[in-house]
Amino acid sequence: MQRLETSPRREADARRLAAWRRRLERRRQVLDLPITIPGAARAYSIAVPANPDAVLDELMAPDPHMPYWATPWASGLALAELLLVRRGALTGRRALELGCGLGITATAAAEVGLDVTASDCFAEALAYTGYNALRNAGQSVHTLLVDWRTPEGRIALAGPREVDLVLAADVLYEAEDIPPLLELLSRLLHQGSQVWLAEPGRATSTRFVDEARAVWTVETEEVERVWPAAAGYAKVRLHTITPR
Repeated sequence: MQRLETSPRREADARRLAAWRRRLERRRQVLDLPITIPGAARAYSIAVPANPDAVLDELMAPDPHMPYWATPWASGLALAELLLVRRGALTGRRALELGCGLGITATAAAEVGLDVTASDCFAEALAYTGYNALRNAGQSVHTLLVDWRTPEGRIALAGPREVDLVLAADVLYEAEDIPPLLELLSRLLHQGSQVWLAEPGRATSTRFVDEARAVWTVETEEVERVWPAAAGYAKVRLHTITPR
């Protein structure tokens, strides 16, 4: 009976993924990047733009400070690994990711059983996230096109759907990013919820964490090593932020 139940779903997922891939490839050439993350059931095959520099050029044109989503970064890989390590306490809880990029963190979140909403201010990033999560975790994630740096974006993210875990990897670039993120987290955090923030040690991130410590409890650990997917040798700081 189980085979009869699961086979149609797998076939439907395969058709959906094939159509999804064609949509991604209509815009640009796509490559599959193998990424091994400790704790994952298998190595991920992450779809990425074949020419990420072209994506960067497009992003730099309208906004020189816009984050760069089209390549894996150490912070996102570290946050994905943390999810896999802590998987036992996460199944069934609701998670919101800010700035999902390629969807590596969202894929790990889906694998451990979280009900994931992945947000980004680029529709193309959301398309890659949805595809990569379904392909590698076998689960769909909700996607939300929104910029948390805008008042409208913060209102949308802090809507009626309460979340248990906020995920953010390498989202702080400029000093002006700090006040909107603090405001958003003040709306999202409630007793029993947490924020997991991964960042590479920029001055902006350090200032944000200092300000967050004045309001919430912040526990920090550092991981320094060579990361997969050509992310290179890097130090990542992982912060767990909890209401007092």
